[in-house]
Amino acid sequence: MKKQLKIFSITVASSLLVFASAYWLYRNRFPKVTTVELLPVPVTTLEIQPVAATTLQLETQSTTSTTAVETQPPTSTTAVETQPPASTTTEIETTPTTSATAIETKPTSEVETKPTPTTNVEVETQPVAPTKVEVETPPQTKITTGTVERTLTELNAKKTKEGIRINLPENILFEFDKYYVRAQAKPTLTKINQLLNYYNKATILIDGHTDSKGDDAYNQKLSQLRAAAVKYYLINVFKAEPTRLQTKGLGKTKPIAPNNNPDGSDNPTGREKNRRVEVLIKT
Repeated sequence: MKKQLKIFSITVASSLLVFASAYWLYRNRFPKVTTVELLPVPVTTLEIQPVAATTLQLETQSTTSTTAVETQPPTSTTAVETQPPASTTTEIETTPTTSATAIETKPTSEVETKPTPTTNVEVETQPVAPTKVEVETPPQTKITTGTVERTLTELNAKKTKEGIRINLPENILFEFDKYYVRAQAKPTLTKINQLLNYYNKATILIDGHTDSKGDDAYNQKLSQLRAAAVKYYLINVFKAEPTRLQTKGLGKTKPIAPNNNPDGSDNPTGREKNRRVEVLIKT
């Protein structure tokens, strides 16, 4: 029994010796334990600044309208926080970072349309003919006294103290209730132009007349437009000198025939004579 105990003691001692030798031999191969503390990561804040209001303004003729498109200023903050772990075996240190992103939209430029100024049209402006008027060059031949006398006879002209008065009926110059010079009026106005060239120093008065039917203001305006239409026809077609020609609208104030019969009934023939343009050559 003692022998067995001795052998057992030797075996245990040998095992401990081997284990101790192995421990001292291999202990440098294992790394030392390092204690690392994980520091908390600072909060990262994303801040969005309010977007400036964007206004689009549109102004149109006679009406100004403004459309405002406004972006409400959103403000949001996102916080991300890392809690420190209870115990770690690795030390990790994160450098504090703080980032702020500012998104800013500059106000868009204003688009502005200036209103078109109002144009006033005067009644006395040159009448616009419905068709093109062919400009005619006056003949270069000299107008003789005989030619002038024949022209005066053809136009039923009357020599008065004021000068030579010529009546041009409405149906020769215009359509009914219109003031555009008809194309059929050209031969008659050509004869008037011959007289203007012959009496080249004389002032020419052109008066418009209407019958008694219709509103007074309307007849006044129509007579004025008809006188102006004859004036500008002579200027545009025959190149008459504008400063020599004077116009006036007399409406129904100076009839040359009765508009009604003695019994009060309508007189179409008289009214037709009153619708006219008179040309006075002040010789």
